[in-house]
Amino acid sequence: MKSLFKIAGFTPYIFIIILNAMTDLGHKIILQNTIFKAYEGPELIILTAIVNALILLPFIFLFSPAGFISDKYPKTKVIEYASMAAIGITTLILLSYTMGWFWVAFILTFILAAQSAIYSPAKYGLIKEMTGNEKLAEANAMVQAVTIASILAGAVIYSIFFENLLQDASVMPSEILTFIAPVGYLLIGASTIEYLLARRLVKKFKAVEIDESMTFEPKEYTNLTYLQSNIAVLKQNRTIWLSIIGLSVLWGVSQVVLAIFGEHLKSTLGITNTITAQAMLALAGVGMILGAIVAGRVSKNYIETGIIPLGSLGVALSLYMIPSLHSLWSLGIAILSFGFFSGLFIVPLNAIIQFSSPQKILGKVLAGNNFMQNVSMFFFLILTATFGYFQFSSIGLFYIVSTIAFIGMVYTFIKLPQSLIRYLVRMIIGFKYTLHVNGLKHIEADKGILLLGNHISFLDWAILQMAYPKQIRFVMERNYYDKWYLKPFLNFFGVIPISSRGSKSALIKVTEALNRGETVALFPEGHLSRNGHLGVFQRGFEMATKEVENAIIVPFYLRGLWEDNFSYASKKMKRRKSKEISVNFAEAIDIHSNAVQVKKSVFDLSVQSWKDYAESLPPVQKAWIRAAKNVGSKLSMADSTGVEVSGNKFITATLMMASLLKPKVKKSQNIGLILPTSAGGSMGNMALLSLGKTIVNLNYSSGEASLLHALKIADISTIVASKQFITKLQAKGFDMTHVLEGVEVIYLEELKEKMSKTKGLFTLMMVKLLPAWLLSLLFVKNSDTDETASILFSS
Repeated sequence: MKSLFKIAGFTPYIFIIILNAMTDLGHKIILQNTIFKAYEGPELIILTAIVNALILLPFIFLFSPAGFISDKYPKTKVIEYASMAAIGITTLILLSYTMGWFWVAFILTFILAAQSAIYSPAKYGLIKEMTGNEKLAEANAMVQAVTIASILAGAVIYSIFFENLLQDASVMPSEILTFIAPVGYLLIGASTIEYLLARRLVKKFKAVEIDESMTFEPKEYTNLTYLQSNIAVLKQNRTIWLSIIGLSVLWGVSQVVLAIFGEHLKSTLGITNTITAQAMLALAGVGMILGAIVAGRVSKNYIETGIIPLGSLGVALSLYMIPSLHSLWSLGIAILSFGFFSGLFIVPLNAIIQFSSPQKILGKVLAGNNFMQNVSMFFFLILTATFGYFQFSSIGLFYIVSTIAFIGMVYTFIKLPQSLIRYLVRMIIGFKYTLHVNGLKHIEADKGILLLGNHISFLDWAILQMAYPKQIRFVMERNYYDKWYLKPFLNFFGVIPISSRGSKSALIKVTEALNRGETVALFPEGHLSRNGHLGVFQRGFEMATKEVENAIIVPFYLRGLWEDNFSYASKKMKRRKSKEISVNFAEAIDIHSNAVQVKKSVFDLSVQSWKDYAESLPPVQKAWIRAAKNVGSKLSMADSTGVEVSGNKFITATLMMASLLKPKVKKSQNIGLILPTSAGGSMGNMALLSLGKTIVNLNYSSGEASLLHALKIADISTIVASKQFITKLQAKGFDMTHVLEGVEVIYLEELKEKMSKTKGLFTLMMVKLLPAWLLSLLFVKNSDTDETASILFSS
């Protein structure tokens, strides 16, 4: 997540999120604690529900204006002016505390919530503008985590101030407010800092400019025309609509939990201290933070929807446990679990909504999301107040919301079974592979997408689906599709079978799917690669795209699966240990592009993919230690002289040689080498690299003049050589006398004589016992991969 803070404006944005959450919550906490102290029983439940309802109502009534403002004006400016308004509102809140105006404080709760309602679509819509699609889930996880952390901090801080300032005040609400009035200065201070950060955000990040074409008609707002059209926008995209419904039900259930948990503690455990009550609720927030962090990690660079069913199951089970628990610690675990699984549920759904929304209507969609969630929360609070009025116990209410959560869980499992299965497959595959996804920003959510790319492993389909945020319909060779043990599974995932004899019906299905806005993937090579390279792209997909209109082709490239057990690579090339793989998406191209154009795009993408991978690799001197450690006691190197060396012994000899070379080459950077192609020659090269030196292997066959020229332009004053090799060259007519004059010559034979057997055994023991990273830390000089490792002179 550190990479997020490199994005322009993201740091002040996060601090704005923190302060905004604490300010909004601070006033609510003060009122809730006042009610908690002054009332009990059904009256406590009803008044708590009313406070929460006052916060929700503006989000319902201001749904259309908030979406309009966020889409028309730069989101950074909306944040700036909204945070300025918060300073005035918190000043009035301080006045209401000082004067003991309890019901005025209630009204100001509504006004502060109205400010938040206008603020919210711009605040969350800015995430996509700043991060794009690739970091969307990760950024949402970060925002979710810091928001909940701020709520936790606010709940604890304001409750501590509340209890300490209250002392022995009476239970009259007006007197309680008078005692805790100094807390109002905290609200004003936080609002002021938030405004200053908002001004900094405007300077740091250039948001989308004003859309002059957008207008707002008050009449259409009052007669609900805007509301109807905005709801229609949400319903146009089934993915967005179902995600909003899921979030709305969860937040509705959460509101009931917040409203009744205080009374539940009071009636079942006799707890009256507000710090204890808020701390218990804070555990739900801690759980949400942990859930959001986990969701962010499993969704790095892509959106993992498989954790949504898992989250819904956890929420239902946690709520069902709460009424049957009668100790503080067990209730704490249950409420923590509720928060954790809620975090798993919320993060991917928010990311899906943002991902699936075109930029032009993103503010309207997010405002609609707020509207639906707040309508749901308001509805649940009305039910809570109604049940409280009829003397319904908190235990009964917990069983009701757990039943609702259970129904929601069943619905989620029905709607997202593929996502859950995919996530379970991902967990299994994740034991061996580390997946990186690049280019997700090129995916357009509002169009049909045809994914075309290379095919190197039988796992390609699983890896591609893991990286892609929506369901993919794969086109598969009918010979595999017709196998009885695969067919039910493939039908479940909507696979389209195709064969060379009868491809017409399959191509028609591809066309229909793309026109419906679905994502279809096929491998245009038509078969698994036999050599790991791109083969000829067949033209069959061109027939399927002839009648397609609102769709695009997104080329992809899978890197790292060729050496897998599920490819046609030779046994010697296959790796058993875990490895890094990547899925790379290129910029979209026209849906009517031909096979040659698509292959060129995939080829260009493969070059960039391997280039990015090369840049992520460690320096040569660290890579060889890791590679040799992997070999261990097995044969690592053999030469024509009959020398055979294991991986551990190769590292040992090289490190010992490096320790003897170190004082001799201290003053030189570029070191010449005249060594045979042997195990000893390889050790000499690696020893110098481990010292951070640039190696220059001199080509003796190029002639004396060329060698002297190489020494001059490479600035070589030290040469590492072999006496025996120099003698053999002399016998063959290659005289090195003049080449070695004027430079310091270090002979490996002389170094070998100085090697101690005791030190050798000690070094070998270290090599066998210590991990590769620690050996590198102890014996290898750290170098940047951009530094020159070797200079080559061609003959």
